[in-house]
Amino acid sequence: MQATTPIEIRISSDSIKDLRKVEAEINEIVMKTKNIAWARNDWDQQQQNIKVALDRDKANRLGYSKGLVSTMLMIGLDGLPLTTIWENDYPVEVRLSQETKGTKSINTLADQYIKLFVKFYGHSLALICKFHS
Repeated sequence: MQATTPIEIRISSDSIKDLRKVEAEINEIVMKTKNIAWARNDWDQQQQNIKVALDRDKANRLGYSKGLVSTMLMIGLDGLPLTTIWENDYPVEVRLSQETKGTKSINTLADQYIKLFVKFYGHSLALICKFHS
């Protein structure tokens, strides 16, 4: 009988040497196992993230907290998770998001506006942040 769902094994450690050792042991066991179609690791994959460096002085002068900036970034990118509604056994995630046109890129972040709810104006994130990929 063949499994239809892949199996993922995650290993964590502070030592790369230990990780590599355990990885070799697991690979040895997996390769001896019948009906394994594919085994791989993710050492060669690039980490997908962007570092946002908030200029706290500028942000504070404008009245923006770190929490507000991070929340507005979440809304502009993937949406802010609000709740989960269950339809029988099926979970439906509800997110607060911003409608955007086109694909999202690092320029999308620079064009993202931060709005204070008590004021009627906003500023571009490019004014108070630097983005590093």
